Amino acid sequence: MVMLFILILLKVSLVSSFKPNWKPKFLPSVLSSSIYSAPRSDVEILQKNYFDEILQQFTLKLTDFSESYNVKNWEHESLSGSVEWWDETKGSKLTGVSKYSIHDSSENNPYSCYSVNVWLGPTLLVPNMLLQMGHKSDGYFFTTDYIARGPYPIGNDFNYLDSYYSNKHIESYYDEIFRLDGVKHLPPSPSFAARLIQSPIHVSAGGLSLSDLQKFSSLHVHTWLQYMKDATPVEARQRGAINTRDDKLRQFAYRATVSEYNSLFSSAGIKNQEYCQRLGAASTGPISEPYVGGGS
Repeated sequence: MVMLFILILLKVSLVSSFKPNWKPKFLPSVLSSSIYSAPRSDVEILQKNYFDEILQQFTLKLTDFSESYNVKNWEHESLSGSVEWWDETKGSKLTGVSKYSIHDSSENNPYSCYSVNVWLGPTLLVPNMLLQMGHKSDGYFFTTDYIARGPYPIGNDFNYLDSYYSNKHIESYYDEIFRLDGVKHLPPSPSFAARLIQSPIHVSAGGLSLSDLQKFSSLHVHTWLQYMKDATPVEARQRGAINTRDDKLRQFAYRATVSEYNSLFSSAGIKNQEYCQRLGAASTGPISEPYVGGGS
């Protein structure tokens, strides 16, 4: 009996002290294969990474704006998503940042989309940055744009064009995307409001690999962040006119986003205009905010 008791104690001791020296064969990564993680989580990681980089450059706080529309985390039949609106707490460069996602879990039309859109205040004339990334049954897709701002129509100021739209860096980015095998232009938006605010370098492409999606979305975000670092403030007397046009842009952005939600709801066989309007409002932030600008 004594010998048996000693053997049992020895076995328990060995089991409790054992630590495996193997590591999982697959580790989480943005560029991991679909064997390990679903495409939805891959794109979600990209969205988080880009948003975190924006947070590093600007001091932002999460507001309760989407909660006021009861859509911060929403679900409607096969569709679901989340919406966040972030305000700048220190500084006066941004009006706000919209971060939202949309998912369709239906078997015949699986869809996931993640967006990060940055809207500027009139202190700077850098374009607004829009980024939408996602995955459908036929592969990865993304839409990118730098929405032109200022009191005058785009094309009136050649320095503005050269700085943000017609330089070699931007043109090569645009051309390279559509030289990739299997990549295709996505159809224009059915929304008049969406087409109205698009810039000459608006890109909407499908058939991307995950690595290509990461490469070009990263270039889009980092180019814009550098624009913000290099920008000089607008003179105070010009900011009123800029702010007026910015509000108009956001009004059209709201209509475009409502149209986007309507299209997704219709594709899923759901009709709910009021719900789409709430989602559109929460995804584009407060409009016609008073601006209190300092001198420069």
